[in-house]
Amino acid sequence: MGGRSARLPAAAFPPLQRAQIVELACLEPIAKGLHITHWSSADLARQAINDGIVEAISPRTVRQILAV
Repeated sequence: MGGRSARLPAAAFPPLQRAQIVELACLEPIAKGLHITHWSSADLARQAINDGIVEAISPRTVRQILAV
């Protein structure tokens, strides 16, 4: 996640991408095949990238999106 876009503030991501990250956070991790009980911001960032929601995002930006 060393790309420049990983350091963008939450507001730099379009509303659709922010909404998809919130939607992802509302899912149980097991729904994505993960054997964890709760999402961490790092898990959500990694999954958002794997799902093609964003090219890059930092755990800090995920936290900012979810805090809004």
